[in-house]
Amino acid sequence: MKSIWRRVTAAAGSLLLLLALIAPASHAQGDGFDEVKLRYAGYLPASHVREIFLQKWMDEVTSRSGGKVTFETYRDQALLATTALLDGASRGISDISYVAAGYFPGELPLTTMQDLPFISNNTQALMMTVKQMYQEFDGLRKEFEGQNLHLLASLAVDPTILGVQERYESIDELKGKRIRAFGFVNQVLETLGAVPVALPAPDIYTSLERRVIEGYSGLPANLITPMALHEVSNFVIDFGAGTYGNVAIVMNKRKFDSLNEKTRNLLVSTFDELIGSVYIKQLSDLNKERAKALQDAGMTFVRWKKEER
Repeated sequence: MKSIWRRVTAAAGSLLLLLALIAPASHAQGDGFDEVKLRYAGYLPASHVREIFLQKWMDEVTSRSGGKVTFETYRDQALLATTALLDGASRGISDISYVAAGYFPGELPLTTMQDLPFISNNTQALMMTVKQMYQEFDGLRKEFEGQNLHLLASLAVDPTILGVQERYESIDELKGKRIRAFGFVNQVLETLGAVPVALPAPDIYTSLERRVIEGYSGLPANLITPMALHEVSNFVIDFGAGTYGNVAIVMNKRKFDSLNEKTRNLLVSTFDELIGSVYIKQLSDLNKERAKALQDAGMTFVRWKKEER
């Protein structure tokens, strides 16, 4: 009897030890995080590289919080129009918004300075610069905080191209052409003699189809197929503008501040980690894939002479 009792006691002790070892591991991941559902709004389709990346970020945050931090997503302007995303986050219609700074030069004058073309082709360097400036430069931080916004992350856009319906071999051929432009590229195109037309990205397709415009810029080549622009344009021109365009992932500041420190740190640190390990690789892989897709769709790539770029 004593032998049986000793074996039962030993087994129970082993089980308790096992439970003690397992229990912290099984629930520590969710310990200390706020239980919250965050509403996200953007204007791009779910198939776009930045939305794919943002979904990866959301999934990681949910996983690392043990399921306590979750997201409700409204892409493709389902909740807010492109030009309403900044104000929507400020007012709390969305908790988090995807904001292309170039649409808001009046509200984000310092942020849009990073949209200057012809500066760099290094996407990662631009993102790191913006984030460092936000952390160290009071003026930039106050630009967001003054509108009840917190900058979670900056996602730089790949080099912008010129998509057109007819082949243009030189700058001179742009004169008088109506080209959709964005941010500082408006001034560039105007200087070249083109007629810049301000349009939200989702309106480009129908504007080309109706001949309201004859081309578009302010977009990277990897956006052409997700937006089906290859159906209404035939040529892609590298005119040397380089990496320009800053996407700010902003959060309603009151909402951000209402979360505990551990939850706030999770949102930001997961971004910082994934931008370096995932986003840059996604861009590289996608650019190769989309370049082939454009060729398969019959689009022709045109590279202007060095002196014209």
